[in-house]
Parts: sequence; structure tokens; C-alpha cells
Amino acid sequence: MPRYVILRHDWPAPHLDLLVEAGEVLKAWRLPPEPPPGEWVPAAPNADHRRLYLEYEGPVAGDRGSVVRWLAGEWGDGVVEFRGDGWCRVNPLPWAPARQTTPPARSETPTPR
Repeated sequence: MPRYVILRHDWPAPHLDLLVEAGEVLKAWRLPPEPPPGEWVPAAPNADHRRLYLEYEGPVAGDRGSVVRWLAGEWGDGVVEFRGDGWCRVNPLPWAPARQTTPPARSETPTPR
């Protein structure tokens, strides 16, 4: 199974980076800085990242802030879900209280820029 990591990134404004193994690169999406557990949030496509970010924490080259690991696992573990149309959710971990939510209607789906 492909691995994933979610990194807290503080540049240019606080957000989370969802990075998923895809061959020799990590496919990337930008998430809001504090997604509510179990709720669908917009996931904006971002540039591919180097695989080293699966294990990396620290400063980002080019004075682009720093990253800290927020969550990591294997794709398909049920913790992170990606709908493919620009929406993602991070489900509560087993020890967290569960919340029931549904995806936003397709008409609310963001359009690519």
C-alpha cells in the first residue's frame, strides 16, 4: 500500500500538506490548517513533492517555512479519505470520539483553478 503523510506547514500561511506516494514522487494537496475530524474539507492540488518528505521534519529550502509531521500511515487505512473531486477528510482516530458526516453536495465542490 502507498504511504501518506500529513505535514503542518507554516508558509506562506498555516495549512496542512497531504502527501501520497505515487511512484517516484509524492502527489500533494493543501488542506485547511485544522480540519474538523471526520468532516469533508477542500483539498487543493499542489506540486509533486520529493519522497524524502515522508520522513522529513524541519525547515523547507528557499525560506519556505518549516514542516512538522501531523499524521502518517498507509493509504487505505481508513484514516484519510480522498474523494477525487477536490474533497478530503481525516477520520477520527480509533481513540477519538466518532462524528457522523456526509460529503458536501456535488454542487458545492470547488472547481479547479
